Amino acid sequence: MFKESKACCANCGTLEQYYVMTQCPSCGYIGDKLPRIEIKGHEEKLLFLEFAKYDTNNTTSISIQILEECGDDAFLEPYKDITTNIEGAEILLGENEIMVKTWSENESFIQPLLETGYFEDTGKRIRVSQYCEAAIWKVLNLQKGE
Repeated sequence: MFKESKACCANCGTLEQYYVMTQCPSCGYIGDKLPRIEIKGHEEKLLFLEFAKYDTNNTTSISIQILEECGDDAFLEPYKDITTNIEGAEILLGENEIMVKTWSENESFIQPLLETGYFEDTGKRIRVSQYCEAAIWKVLNLQKGE
């Protein structure tokens, strides 16, 4: 039903096709729309990128939200956190760089995420624990929902 949408309201999930102006017609939210992201192997899902900032150091946080449908209603639900954060990350990351969680439940998402065109692997790594290294990626397309 909603497959042609390229973005949705960051507040309530109303799809871009219902927007006339920059204000969401459903909830009145004025702000960035969430861009749709199509991930190989998950094409049947309506997934959207959510850009935010970590409170502790103001580095970029990116998560994936899924648009769930229930009858005539649609709403956003958290689906997967792409980034991770450690103390001092703001010193280690360059402009438009993010620290990506590449282990555990995110392992199968790494290559499909890189293939979306939103990200580029810099080849840099940061040890975040005794057992895990986070990959440093550059965000290539910051035009949220446009």
